[in-house]
Amino acid sequence: MKRTLLALILSVTACGPTATDGPDDSLPPPVDDYVLSKPGLVAVAPGRIALGDTVEVIGSAFVPTEHGSVALRLTGTFIDDRGDEAHYDAELPLAYVNPAVAEAEFGPNVIFSPTGDRVGTFHGEARIVNRHGEDELASDPIDVALEVLPSLVLEHLRSVDASNCSTVTRATVAGQNLAFGVRAIGLGTASPSNPWTFRMHFQAPTLKAQFVRDEWYNSWPAQPTAIGTTADGFHTLETRVTTGASLYVDPSVQEQVYTVSPPARIAQGEQSRVKLYSIKTGPVEGYASSNTANIFVELETASGATATRSVRLDVWNEGQILPYNGRTRVVERFEAQLVSACFAGGDIGRDLTYTEGQSETRTRSMSFRWDTNTALSLGLQVGTGFTSPIQFGVNTSATWSQTFGVDVSEAITTERHTGQNLTAHILPSYFGACYRQTEQVERSVGIIYHNACGASGNVGDAVLTDWNWGFDIATGPECAPPTNLPPGEVF
Repeated sequence: MKRTLLALILSVTACGPTATDGPDDSLPPPVDDYVLSKPGLVAVAPGRIALGDTVEVIGSAFVPTEHGSVALRLTGTFIDDRGDEAHYDAELPLAYVNPAVAEAEFGPNVIFSPTGDRVGTFHGEARIVNRHGEDELASDPIDVALEVLPSLVLEHLRSVDASNCSTVTRATVAGQNLAFGVRAIGLGTASPSNPWTFRMHFQAPTLKAQFVRDEWYNSWPAQPTAIGTTADGFHTLETRVTTGASLYVDPSVQEQVYTVSPPARIAQGEQSRVKLYSIKTGPVEGYASSNTANIFVELETASGATATRSVRLDVWNEGQILPYNGRTRVVERFEAQLVSACFAGGDIGRDLTYTEGQSETRTRSMSFRWDTNTALSLGLQVGTGFTSPIQFGVNTSATWSQTFGVDVSEAITTERHTGQNLTAHILPSYFGACYRQTEQVERSVGIIYHNACGASGNVGDAVLTDWNWGFDIATGPECAPPTNLPPGEVF
């Protein structure tokens, strides 16, 4: 510990120790005094829906998400395109939009059909159900008729770079090769006399595709000499199917020819008819944000029948840093240090001012605390210390500095913490002395890990170790007078 050089100057300013404790994290959460109301139901629209469409519910007094949940209960009979009947009585969870509107995506399969893949018409009653804690209130019923149109069932949407992913995932991470597939229902099957045309639309660089020339290769995946990559903008892949009712896209195992728009630039030429070499998720800029990769699929049969499906995939960096809440926790308060001689008040008294002549310097530092069980459940191996196995997609030091609002590797000094001169008056025959106290504090933010299969969890905290100082000028009848600063303590 370095000593400080002190100056004596005349002043009349009072002084005292500084405080550094942040908000009390132990306070109980606020009581939710929301009063549940009986909802009203006016309409369920549209009356003709396909898989992937948005079902919109119009009514009144829907419970907001922060206070509970709202659902659409449907009770009735579904008659499919073969004439088979099935009773249906279940709830469709809704997303709150405002007190009069809630919505849900229809799917992933035909909820009315026991097999999930039959089109037809549902006739029955609908009610809105509001829930708040253990309380529940339902609306009066209304009659509804919902026709399920020919649709595309989403059967594949996953990373093929990661093992054991579900066939359909709603999220992944940047830079993953994808498999994508849909199956048509309500339209029969394709044949040489009834060919189907599938068109897949997407935007680069949220999704990035690579192409090779439409020529013969000894093996697949090929090792081509020339590869074309999609430029930023909208792109369309079109292919024809003459058997079955499905489109499956996985260039890591399947060699398939597509017509592309705009044409792909391969080597020095532009090609409209190519083979798809890869399709993968693009980069994500920022450590707290995500991209949404949208794929819009169109099916058109030779007879003119159509079906469409819009699919979204959330794309994250592996690591997501939660916002800093501004709280500071004291880890250790060191014993106050006497940093001056003992000054006498003399016969008429005098003023003693604390000024930093030679300061103490400490350096901020970063470390991590990991939840090993949660991390292992997501396939992440974690350890201790500064090294992080997570890629945040940005410069590490700049990331943490931006998160905490300070330079996390900066050396800080007591001179910057005194702020203003501290002065005390020493009475005649009394003594005065100056003290400084060091506090080690922590600021922390949560870290979310996203894996390639769409699972995520809070796997730990990034911890910034920082330093504060308290200052005091003590006076009293003895030399040296005791400080007013609190005793040292480990918290």
